[in-house]
Amino acid sequence: ARVPDRESIIERNAAGVSPGRKFDEEDDDDKDSWSDEEDDEEDDEETETESDYDEEKDTPQEISDDEEGDTDDEDTSCEDESDEEGEPFYESGEEEEEAPGLIDLPGFSTDSGAPSEPQDDELLSVLLSRTSGVLYESETIQVGVKMKFENGHLCKMILYYGNHHPSEPIKDFICKIMSSSGLQVQIKPDHLFDVAPKKQTPQYLMIRCTQPYQELPTLGIRFTIQGEMKQLSLKLPLSVAKFINPWACSMQEFVAEWKANGEERESKFVFKSRAPIDVDALRQTLEGMSFFLHPPMANSPATIVVSAIFHTASKAPSGEFRTFKFLLRLETSAKAQMFRATIRSSHSLVSDAMKSAIQMTFGQV
Repeated sequence: ARVPDRESIIERNAAGVSPGRKFDEEDDDDKDSWSDEEDDEEDDEETETESDYDEEKDTPQEISDDEEGDTDDEDTSCEDESDEEGEPFYESGEEEEEAPGLIDLPGFSTDSGAPSEPQDDELLSVLLSRTSGVLYESETIQVGVKMKFENGHLCKMILYYGNHHPSEPIKDFICKIMSSSGLQVQIKPDHLFDVAPKKQTPQYLMIRCTQPYQELPTLGIRFTIQGEMKQLSLKLPLSVAKFINPWACSMQEFVAEWKANGEERESKFVFKSRAPIDVDALRQTLEGMSFFLHPPMANSPATIVVSAIFHTASKAPSGEFRTFKFLLRLETSAKAQMFRATIRSSHSLVSDAMKSAIQMTFGQV
């Protein structure tokens, strides 16, 4: 089989080209595969609410800017400025619910002896700001992904496994969620299956975000083709920044929230861009990721200011789903190809998680 053109795959991902119908044109990709009773009950139960916030009525003022251009001299290492004592996500007396439906299939082992093929970090990085595209491709298999988000904290993901071989089936396909901190994951089908030659088989994941997290979930895959066992370990493009909705606030509200959260809930860091910096393109990307985009600051047009609400499936004692406002100030230096980001939120763990998400999305891999 011909090795796929990596550059064309990256271009398709960047353009938002869907991977869903490449192999099997007869499949109905729009078929609703989430009509199980549990999902219906959950959707009936879930209504969007915001947590209560203590917003101080400070005198509105514009955020002061640091000197432009000094990103060139800063250390590019990212300092972790989280609270020393830490800030518990769950209140006293509460416990995190066990994640139901985590796949732990018998017989799956990362010590199977099959060599693990490396993941293309560039494909992964592009998908962190997209909802569909090609996650992995080799001579043997293509793995595509589509994501749909509901209620802020729920991701319905479809993984498409395409068999490139013209005559040999992929046999005994099996997968396992290897790591999923902060997420509850259910998957179907959850048993062995085959992928016919030049065909594509979908697998459905229902993922709920329960709390902030910094590491991407990892999917372990194992299959056999032409008698040879192969193994993949793929990070899924599901950062904490996918579980957000815009917070459409005025600049006065932004400043008041910025002051209310303070430096103790701030994460400030400098990092190198993975691509040439285009401020207008960055603004479009952030808006496409569901950040609320504020107008450019008159005295600092190269600085991007956004706000959003992070959603979780965890419930407060009141019965409402926990949500957290967060604010991002992203300073850019096209000359140095550097970012300086400052994040403040209503919880320090949210600030730290968003720091990781922003670095993975826009920084060098």
